[in-house]
Amino acid sequence: MLITVAFGNPSCSLRISLSFVTPPAPSGNGAFAAAGDHHPNTIKRGHAQQLYVLARNENVFRMAGWSYMKIADFPAAYAAFSKARDLLTATGKTLRPDLLAGLAAASWLTGNKDAAIETYKALIESDRETEWAKAETISTKNWSEAEAIPLEAVRAATLAKYPELASRPSSN
Repeated sequence: MLITVAFGNPSCSLRISLSFVTPPAPSGNGAFAAAGDHHPNTIKRGHAQQLYVLARNENVFRMAGWSYMKIADFPAAYAAFSKARDLLTATGKTLRPDLLAGLAAASWLTGNKDAAIETYKALIESDRETEWAKAETISTKNWSEAEAIPLEAVRAATLAKYPELASRPSSN
């Protein structure tokens, strides 16, 4: 059974497909007699619960965002990172640095330069130990060129707009 869940708006959406194996229907006249338990179109309670949990797990969307970045589907990456951010902010949780970095890069690559700069600014301010304002921080991460190049571009644009961030002392 394949279940597809879509999030987003008409201009930018994310689809996550999940596949569940449903046991075959019993043979004979008693097929599907047990309240549809084995009907191929019936979602079992456990499957529905798994789908509910996955659809509310920021890690699923954060990882999907990076996967979409790797295949250069930047609108889908933006939608995934945005959904992860929304899930975290709705519960009052802290945004992880890799989520902010991904959201900044995806924003940049989808043409939303202002949002990318503000997101990268939040990244610099939220993770003082990593020193995201330094170019070598990006170059020492194990990112592909498709990920590192837009991050460097948004880093440079962020520091051009907020030069005071370049001289932030580290917390070490």
